[in-house]
Amino acid sequence: MNSMAAIATLATGLVLACSSVGDGDREGEGWTTVVDTVGDTVVVRTSGVSDSAASHTLVAEVSIGQLDGEDAYTFGGINEVEVAGDGRMYVFDRQVPALREYDTNGKYVRTLGGKGAGPGEYTQANGVAVHRDGRVVLWDAGTAHINVHGPDGAFITSWPLPGGSGFHTSGALFVDTAGNTYARTRIGDPPEATMAGPRIFGTTGLVKWTREGRVADSLAPPPTSIEPQSLVASTNGATAVYSLPFAPSQVWAWSPLGYFVSAETNRYAVTLTSPDGQIRRIERAIDPVPVTSAERADVEERTTASLRMTLPTWRWSGPAIPSTKPFISGITTGDDGRIWVSASQHGERIPAGELAPPPSVQVGAVDPRRPPEPKWREPTVFDVFEPDGRYLGRVAVPQKVNFKAMRGNEVWAVVRDSLDVQQVVRYRIVPGFGRGTANPGR
Repeated sequence: MNSMAAIATLATGLVLACSSVGDGDREGEGWTTVVDTVGDTVVVRTSGVSDSAASHTLVAEVSIGQLDGEDAYTFGGINEVEVAGDGRMYVFDRQVPALREYDTNGKYVRTLGGKGAGPGEYTQANGVAVHRDGRVVLWDAGTAHINVHGPDGAFITSWPLPGGSGFHTSGALFVDTAGNTYARTRIGDPPEATMAGPRIFGTTGLVKWTREGRVADSLAPPPTSIEPQSLVASTNGATAVYSLPFAPSQVWAWSPLGYFVSAETNRYAVTLTSPDGQIRRIERAIDPVPVTSAERADVEERTTASLRMTLPTWRWSGPAIPSTKPFISGITTGDDGRIWVSASQHGERIPAGELAPPPSVQVGAVDPRRPPEPKWREPTVFDVFEPDGRYLGRVAVPQKVNFKAMRGNEVWAVVRDSLDVQQVVRYRIVPGFGRGTANPGR
């Protein structure tokens, strides 16, 4: 296996700071958190945070993956990583395909199921999740079933997905502390196409299964007041729809504590609606991030080229790219219910050595209409909050690192090394986030 030392050099950030939430004002180390009640909503607002005071460090502890060797340690295309309560890791490699189990030290244990369409088999994984009792669930859109395996890896049963396979994606299966399973898919009947625009394929929400495998409900995310802004190209019955770059939208995630976590990205405000109806809103006072002229030109060039693959004469006639970025670019939740908010950052030019070669020097056939590779990128930085809204700090994600699971002061990620070899790496956040959340059931 590859040395962890090389991975450890990806660590970023240095300083720990924390604050606590209570009634009224509490002074943290560099910031203030205030709890207030506005109507039926509890508002937790944090201000005065500096990046240096909030930043934490990632240190690699375990890595799995190598260029050559045993099949169990060489990966072709990892799209799912999940972790059991005792630290065992489940890795789905879509290239094989195979769902493999590893112990806490990264040693291969077994492969669950196998390729096929029979009981316990799969063709792909839209999502993998691990229940508190050790059951492992895998959603295979190819067979439109969710497979259930026991803690020992043995196949138990499968549940059909209502309405078929839904859509093909990844990271779309979730569990909660009560033993329920949720699949992110289309819910409700899609409206018919109209002459005024492209067909809309229904609402994306969650289908819920009970512990016993009974479909209990379909859940729609909270309503939003934001109208989506799109760019459309149509010709000869083909339609391409692209979201307007940097336009505000709604983002949401499902908490293992049993509720939606959502935000309208035109402000830094994250809303939690607990099963008992209590609404909590987490806010931060931050300045908007500008879209520079060079970054705007880059994304406009690539968006135009993408739409011209459908309509070669397409010209920019829709809404203009905003001058500032949304405050939030995404939300995810940890296995412990902590909330990880991806905050928009200043763009940075991709170093020349990391840019993809132009089509003229690439090997193999290249579509001359293909959009150019991006010249700018936005670093990923997560602000981390307890479910009660207490701000814990931020974690910067190194390049070529993709977080897959978070719990307490540990993060599991897919990493590409200098040879573009995929590895699964377990990091520890140091000095750490301090006290943990309420017992999430693990």
